[in-house]
Amino acid sequence: MSIRQAQWQAILEDVLAHYDQGNSKVLALAAVVSWEKLTSRLTPLLGADSVYLIYRRSLDLNKAIYPWLPMESTSTVFKTRFNELRLSLEEQTVEDILHATFALLYTFLEVLAALIGEPLTTVFLRSAFALPATPGSSKEYAP
Repeated sequence: MSIRQAQWQAILEDVLAHYDQGNSKVLALAAVVSWEKLTSRLTPLLGADSVYLIYRRSLDLNKAIYPWLPMESTSTVFKTRFNELRLSLEEQTVEDILHATFALLYTFLEVLAALIGEPLTTVFLRSAFALPATPGSSKEYAP
């Protein structure tokens, strides 16, 4: 695990720690909100179809561990795509929701980083969750 991947893990764990963990329906909705925040930052740059394909890939890569994950539709509106995820999560225990959400988001970041690089992926992650940039991060993009 790279230093940057360890940062992703810490960010995601922090985001998930702030979820209301007393109710699976509320927790499932919070997970969907996290997906909406992340994908809303990426869609203008990569396009909805590309972001959807990365999301689908993260579902596919985690299906063996979480067989109850949905087989997402080909809808072009992310809010309806995440509806299937929300419905699937609502049926699970709080612990399973947290583990699956972390796994899906982390896998999404891994696939994204393979396409655009770890530094830019980290910028998008921090931007999506309104986190400050790490010290010296601007130097990473200087020509």
